[in-house]
Amino acid sequence: MSIKEWVVDYSKGDNLSKFWKLFKRRNNTKSRILKQILTFRCSRLAHKHGGYIGNGAEIMGIPSLPHGLHGIYISRYASMGSGCRIYQNVTIGEINRKAPRIGDNCFIGAGAIIIGDIMIGNDVKIGAGALVTDNVADGCTVVSKPAEVFIKSKDDDEKKPADDTGRTRNIKLSKRWLTENVKSSDRSFLNYMKGRCWIELDKEALRFNVDELKKALPENCQLMPAVKAEAYGHGGVMMAQELNRMGVKSFCVASAAEGAQLRRNGIIGEILVLGYTHPEDFYLLTEYNLIQTVVDYAYAEVLNEYGRKISVHIGVDTGMHRLGERCENRVDLCNIYRMENLYVAGLFTHLSADDTTEPKDREFTKKQSDAFYGVIRFLKSRGLPCPKVHLLASYGLVNYPELAGDYARIGIALYGVLSTKKDTENCRIPLRPVLSFKARIAAVREVYCGENVGYGTEYVAQRDMKTATLAIGYADGLPRSLSNGVGSVIIKGKKAPIAGLICMDQTIVDVTDISDVKAGDVAVIIGRDGDEEITACDLAEQAGTITNEILSRMGSRPERIWAEESEEKE
Repeated sequence: MSIKEWVVDYSKGDNLSKFWKLFKRRNNTKSRILKQILTFRCSRLAHKHGGYIGNGAEIMGIPSLPHGLHGIYISRYASMGSGCRIYQNVTIGEINRKAPRIGDNCFIGAGAIIIGDIMIGNDVKIGAGALVTDNVADGCTVVSKPAEVFIKSKDDDEKKPADDTGRTRNIKLSKRWLTENVKSSDRSFLNYMKGRCWIELDKEALRFNVDELKKALPENCQLMPAVKAEAYGHGGVMMAQELNRMGVKSFCVASAAEGAQLRRNGIIGEILVLGYTHPEDFYLLTEYNLIQTVVDYAYAEVLNEYGRKISVHIGVDTGMHRLGERCENRVDLCNIYRMENLYVAGLFTHLSADDTTEPKDREFTKKQSDAFYGVIRFLKSRGLPCPKVHLLASYGLVNYPELAGDYARIGIALYGVLSTKKDTENCRIPLRPVLSFKARIAAVREVYCGENVGYGTEYVAQRDMKTATLAIGYADGLPRSLSNGVGSVIIKGKKAPIAGLICMDQTIVDVTDISDVKAGDVAVIIGRDGDEEITACDLAEQAGTITNEILSRMGSRPERIWAEESEEKE
């Protein structure tokens, strides 16, 4: 077989297994010469046209068909696993087509990149850009700016902008794409996103909080917003992108996957992974330029054995006993610096009692601070650099700003609340809630005295009443503990108590005393309507938890949109 025939053959097959083995071997090799040879071979394979993935193919895990793999045909019956990324002129579903296609009668404009989070119904015609079918698993990456969606009528060939009727019901639009790219004059898309339940985000409130928090920072200290857990339920990418626009260039997340997601969506600056990363995911640290926390000395050894340079911040355990090398183990801390594949970019600790200023908590916080800065002084005395040090989080900045540091890892405060209602009301830093949570009323019905409402027989109507069923449930983040009148929502400026048990996808409320309630109306779960307001702190108090949990447990189903770009659809 000639070299050319071998290369062509190598780029074809039912699952490109040869390519992925070569690609993985290239990433893992420590030999510079071998890596150069494998890089050349991978590049040759990637640039060959006409590759084929057959009907029974399975592409699982998180492979990436790199830039330059043009014209590859992927059968519509192939199975693509989570996290796949495919670039440039890929054909899915039809063969012998110059323009990419998805399934029957679905056209994607020339040059489109096809992978993402969008379901496309039959006969939908898309301009040049990127979209994806529901045949592709969640977690794929769109690497292009999509164009507007057009629908081709069966009666004529004219392009008609999509509205909120007919076949557009089959289109699930990318949340990130819509919030960034839909023109303010085209409200049908935004109204579609508000068809069930949704989260509205206030840019001005976010900017206000950033400005106020910056004023409160110690000298030479910078914000390092915590955008973990989807930015406490607000939407990690959306928050980070807006913070980037405000000049914030440092972030912290819980996992390497969260950091990688931010990088894939254009986030620049430092991204610190606060938690554990499995060795199988170490490649994310180098591929996406992430900073990994050293959770203890043994973990530092594992990181070092990976064989590639990794930037780290050393976690120092000063009394929380969660993560970090114990502050007493100074020899081990010094030895981490001597590991050839680790670049120590900073050190930090976490204060475990900074949420109060009670004497015992103040004393404990001072002990933690003294222990941390004692480690820093010791390392510097040994000639070991400590480029960045940090120990303040939201409560630390509010209650103990004198403890200073190079960063303040602000989480819950950035989003306009603290963990409890009392703390929020007494906070010395003025803050504004960024998030409102709303749901659509699906149905209104009469319930007669003595009838049961919802699951079980716990809730029995004590009178003839009128109920409204909301398109929101505990799977969307509404705590089930608010059932049976513990919690309420706001409809038409009045409180409506929750009737019966909250379901996974629906919630029933009592609207007997609210006039003219109808299907399609909006209920406010968190936010203000008229003179009434329900805060995340209220929900947390009623549910017996903290606002951090209420916000961060909001699921992926509620759409997230900027409130300034929203227009209420009554």
